Amino acid sequence: DVYKRQAMTDADGRARLTTGQGGHTHSTPSCTGSISADRVCFDGDVGLLVLAAHWQPEDNPWWLGGEYWYKRETGHLDSIFGTPEYKGELEGGWLDLGYRVNSTLSFAARLEQMQTTNYLNGANAGLIATQAGIADAEQKPFGVGLVADWRPLPALRLVGEWHHYSDIYGALDNVFMLRAQVNFERELF
Repeated sequence: DVYKRQAMTDADGRARLTTGQGGHTHSTPSCTGSISADRVCFDGDVGLLVLAAHWQPEDNPWWLGGEYWYKRETGHLDSIFGTPEYKGELEGGWLDLGYRVNSTLSFAARLEQMQTTNYLNGANAGLIATQAGIADAEQKPFGVGLVADWRPLPALRLVGEWHHYSDIYGALDNVFMLRAQVNFERELF
């Protein structure tokens, strides 16, 4: 199976960074109103392309899966130090090797890599890049992970994941996630 998805959106007023927090976060305050020294805001457009594939030979419990994504942001960063033009690119992907125990339970090991690139053009671009936490972001973080995927009911999927990453500053990070997905087009029970 091969899948392709793409989207374009207007991301005006998205907070890029609040002092004391690294990178983009969904808990950052809104950028409505006046800006301050502890916030950099993004105004512009975001495009996202995702390509995914999954392959499992017939009558074989082993499977391969992978995904590639590309995100491009274009616009301006709004800071107390200026409003430079901004273009950010994020691309990466992962490769999964999985084992399907039965129709409701599978496990996978994952290798993941991404590349970030940020361009700023305008007055105080270097200062604003440092303030936004993207001055040294042109690296290639790498991660490994383990995934358990259980479907106890036809419309319910529970996924537990552990990932170990090297981040853009060389530090190591562990991420644990538990996801529950409900398919409302199917009956739950």
